[in-house]
Amino acid sequence: MVSFLSAPKLYDIIDSLEGLLHQKSLRWTYRKNAALEDLFQSGASGIYKAIGMGAKESDLVSSDFGGVVKTLTGHFAFIKEKSYLDVALSEDFQKTKTCRMTVAKQTFFTVGFAFVLQKGSVLMELLDKEILNAVNSGLMTKWKAIHWPNNLQCVDAASYIVSTQPKSRQLTFDDCQGAYFLLLCGLSAGITAFIVERLKTYMNRNLVQSITSKEEHSAIGDDENNYKIIVIPVKDEYYRKLSVLEANRRIVMGRI
Repeated sequence: MVSFLSAPKLYDIIDSLEGLLHQKSLRWTYRKNAALEDLFQSGASGIYKAIGMGAKESDLVSSDFGGVVKTLTGHFAFIKEKSYLDVALSEDFQKTKTCRMTVAKQTFFTVGFAFVLQKGSVLMELLDKEILNAVNSGLMTKWKAIHWPNNLQCVDAASYIVSTQPKSRQLTFDDCQGAYFLLLCGLSAGITAFIVERLKTYMNRNLVQSITSKEEHSAIGDDENNYKIIVIPVKDEYYRKLSVLEANRRIVMGRI
């Protein structure tokens, strides 16, 4: 009950393509006529083919902004390069000051960006050398720190939402409905047990009274069988003077 009252209500977050494929609450979309469409449509087998077959043509978007709009409806997941998604999350958070979207933790199909040159171009060796120098010297990391969004709280939206919850707030009925449900179940069980116990006691009492009544009736019947009529002998002069009817009244009951 303590954890129920203190923790906010959160829904499971999809963290991979497999998780997206094995759930039913969200559909997914990606940009058509782009590299991801070729990846999903041309996939011979495996997860990529399943994602491509599971996306309807009407669900695909023609722009990145359209994918974000579909995501904000709460019915779609947008599959896109992480570099774009980080920027989209940052811009939406700056506007709304809340996390309305988040990203999956697991990445897939990791590729690098490259310059397109003519085959056999003399610039290829020069560009390769300069790119390696920029990466090894830390220049790329510095450029990313300068130009990449810094407010990426929504990348781990679940942790951010929990951290922004107020330390204390007024409880509502929704917070306590679980406790009320348990209380109602306990009260119902107690009342039912009380009624059953009273009925059982009443039935047992009637049964005992019935058995006792039968035993008493049987005992009386046995005693009556042990009684005989005894006539007192009429020896006294007084009784001799009584009439026959008067003497017969002296008949009494006595145990043999």
